This record gives sequence, structure tokens and C-alpha cells, in this order.
Amino acid sequence: SGGAGTLQLSGYDWTNLEWAALVIGDPSTSGVAASYSFSARAVGPILIAHQPLPHTTNTSTPCPVTARVTAGTATPDPASVTLTYRVNGGPTTSATMTATGNPDEYTASIPARPVGSAIEYRIDAHSTVGDPVSSPAGSGTHAFDVASVYEPFETAGGWTVGDVGDAATSGVWQRTIPLGTVAQPDADFTGAPGTACFVTQNGTPGGAVGEADVDGGKTTLLSPVFDLSSGGPYVKVEAHYRRWYSNHLGSELDDAWRVDASNNGGASWTTVETASLGDNRWTPVSVNLLALFGTPNQVRFRFVAEDQGAGSIVEAAVDEFELIAATQAPVAVLPPAAASSAVELGPAWPNPARGAASFVMTLPRPATVSVVVLDPQGRTVRRLVRDGTPWGAGRQTLRWDGRGESGQRLAAGIYLLRAVVLGQALERRLVLLH
Repeated sequence: SGGAGTLQLSGYDWTNLEWAALVIGDPSTSGVAASYSFSARAVGPILIAHQPLPHTTNTSTPCPVTARVTAGTATPDPASVTLTYRVNGGPTTSATMTATGNPDEYTASIPARPVGSAIEYRIDAHSTVGDPVSSPAGSGTHAFDVASVYEPFETAGGWTVGDVGDAATSGVWQRTIPLGTVAQPDADFTGAPGTACFVTQNGTPGGAVGEADVDGGKTTLLSPVFDLSSGGPYVKVEAHYRRWYSNHLGSELDDAWRVDASNNGGASWTTVETASLGDNRWTPVSVNLLALFGTPNQVRFRFVAEDQGAGSIVEAAVDEFELIAATQAPVAVLPPAAASSAVELGPAWPNPARGAASFVMTLPRPATVSVVVLDPQGRTVRRLVRDGTPWGAGRQTLRWDGRGESGQRLAAGIYLLRAVVLGQALERRLVLLH
């Protein structure tokens, strides 16, 4: 344009993007240098800004969920801002988010949960003319665990570097903000404001890719000893972590990544993970310690990266370590007077949905059931449960894949799930996206 200009990109499903970049180039290879400035912004009906909750060790106080809901091309409806969550894949619970007093900010809380709880949640809102927006966008959910130990490595946390036989001359483990190369991550895995993780040493900015990779032997990262000798019996003992491993960018590929676990404080070790080929990404790993050790005791981990060959580029990183040691929770039995005598149909999850959505229905006693999906004109487009189908008492999960009776994908819009049981007709609305 020879001056100021605006480019608007539309028609894309932005919910499938993790990030976007703008690259500006000058087609001229000669002449005077050009200077410029630019800005970019996302435009939607309304915008939800939310920092997802991290894993937590808190089992005693509610977890507040806070978000900013601002105008885009439309005005937010303050009464529509809703938090919906579920625990361990169970039924959903929804709560209206209320204004905090800060500009455009809303909050609601998820009640405290015991260790071993896996919590999924999402934030929904719509504009005053009905445009639906959610965080995360699409049909996904934010998620966090309630753990016995959670270590994002923003502090050392009792982890140490060095073990018998370590001989690496470079690439020794260090806790730092990673400096990205083609083999090493350019950021830790923990979301903002997290920045640090353990990596096999940073080089200098702009240095060669192999400047500070692992050379000359192995380097070991050791966890503290986690005492699980008391507090059981346990129904689940698991370790979760994210690791980065790269060994495939040099001329040789003869080194391996190894993770060992100990049940006696490090006196003896059992290998729980190996990788002979790196893949240059943060990879989630889970270790079932209950299955591995039977009765967990003095648990410890070690992470080993090594370079025993010639010409290889070896880089590794570890972040987001969790230890979940869950005990058997008592099962509450309601007296007969407290038991529900009504049919219950929960809200759609997720809603809006990009594809499949689920509904939970609870019956107080055996009954015959009919469940259909209706389009905006009230026409039946899918029979999920045929008329007269017998169901037992208790909770059942209904799932609709967003398709019609003949398997075709249905158009985006508002649909109604209608269940008829025990003389009652129950309905729940669902917004289907594409």
C-alpha cells in the first residue's frame, strides 16, 4: 500500500491453532533499509481471557476460576458467564460466574477435592444477541490434577544433579529458563507465569546447536525421596511428568534416554522408561507405581541423559512432575429418605460442542426410556434411545456424535435433546459447532 494498511484473515477455524506468527519480508534486495511497525489482534463477538489452573496439592480450600470477558464485535451478557466442571469423568456441575469488581472480571470456585481427583472445566459466555464463546475454544476443556506432590520446577524443590558414574563434560542438568535450539525446547511446559524447567544446559544465544549438548558420558537428575510408607492403603500411586528428548539430529544415533524408579530411597533401581529415538517435543509419561512396587515405600526417581557415541546431538528436559498417592475414600450411603425420587437429566458436556457431546441421566427406579434429538424446527433428526427401551435404576450416560439418523454430519446450530421417562419429558439445549 505504500503506507498504512490492514489485512483481515477470516474463514479459518482458529480454535485448531496453538499459536500464530506474522512474518514481514522486504522483496527488494537493494536500496535503503525500511522501517515499519505492526500490531495484531483477534476479533470475535466477545473474548474470554483466562489463565488455566495449574495442578495443585490443595485439598482443603476451593479453587477459584477467574476470567475476563470483554466485547469484540458484540457486547457480553454478564448473566451468561458460566463455569462448568466435572471430576474424574463424572457428571457435570455448572455455576454462574459473578463479577469481582475488577473491570470485565468474573469468578466462581471449584470445591476442594481429595488427592487423585482429575478435574476438567470450561468457561462459557454469550453476547447479548446470543453468540456463544468458550474457553477453551471449541469442545475442549481445561484440566488439572489434585496431587500429593506437584513440581513445576520454578524452584529447585529438593531435586539434585549428579550420581555415581556421571562423566558428562557438557550438557549437565541445570534448572533454568531454556534457550531454544533445533534440539532443545525454547520454553518450559508449564503455562504462564511458569518459565523454568530442568534442561541439559543452555548454550550461548546464537551459538552452535551442539555447543552445550550432552557430551562425554551421562548426567543424572535425582528427585527427593518421597516417603509413602505411611498414609495408605493406596488405591492409586502414579507419577506423571513431561520430558523432552532429542538424539536424532547428529550423525550418530546410538544413545538412549532412561528413567529409573526406586522404592528404597535409591538403594536399588527399576527402569520405568527408555527412549532410543528422540522426537523434539514435550512428551507426557505416566508410571503406575502401585503396579510396579505393590506397596510403595521410599520412592525416588532419576532421569539419565547420556552421550556415549560420536557425532550425536543429545538434549533433554523435564518439567511438570506430579506424584499422586490416593487413598480409598469412604463411600457415603444416603438413607432412604435422602435418596432422589426424581428423574434427573444433566446439561450437555461440552456445550457448545464441536462434534460429540454427552448427557448424564439418573433414574430412581427401572423404567422404559425414549431419547431423541430435535433440530431448531422441532423435527426429530436422531433417535438415541428407541421408544420403550428398558433401563435400570442409577446413572446412565447418553452420547450424541453430532450426526443425523443416516450418519450425516448435521449443520451447526441449536439442537434439543428430549428424554421421555416415567411420564416426564426432560429437555436440554445443545449448541453444535463446526
